[in-house]
Amino acid sequence: MRYYRETHALLHETIQQLGLPIIKFYLGSGPSPDTTANVRGVHLRNYELGGYKTPYRLRPNERKTTDQLTWEIFRNYTDVLTTNIPEADKKYFVKDRSEVLMYKQSFKSLYHKYLSAEAQHYIRETSSFSSILNEISASIVVQTEPPSTESDDVLTVATGFSSIPKEFLRRFLHDGQR
Repeated sequence: MRYYRETHALLHETIQQLGLPIIKFYLGSGPSPDTTANVRGVHLRNYELGGYKTPYRLRPNERKTTDQLTWEIFRNYTDVLTTNIPEADKKYFVKDRSEVLMYKQSFKSLYHKYLSAEAQHYIRETSSFSSILNEISASIVVQTEPPSTESDDVLTVATGFSSIPKEFLRRFLHDGQR
């Protein structure tokens, strides 16, 4: 199981007080540093994607993770930061630099306007299931904030969540023997 530090504050504090090891839980199939990707015949670790080992002819400003690259499209080429609409409705009012609303264009056409062909291939070939989104409305993928920060990380107990009640019971039995 996994949890968020802020949302599950009581659980997080309990795990810390029990002294159980907390680790970052990597969502999806690949952000683990040990996971390899075979991209264009080159084996890379996930943390190497976007760097100089990435086998794409990316412009210097495109050499970053796909999440960061996507965020920069919205930050630099849309009015997402200046649209003063509630977050839940913002995706229907955000426009790109050519004044086209996101829901009136596809995800693919948005990328085609603002990314090189190589960057488009890079995102499509390394983002797993996200590449299915190419023909749907760009409003579905509007990002209103940068990729997650440390505080938003999903956490888990390294020894498994079953170790929480086991540690409680061990301490209870230990304290009861005194």
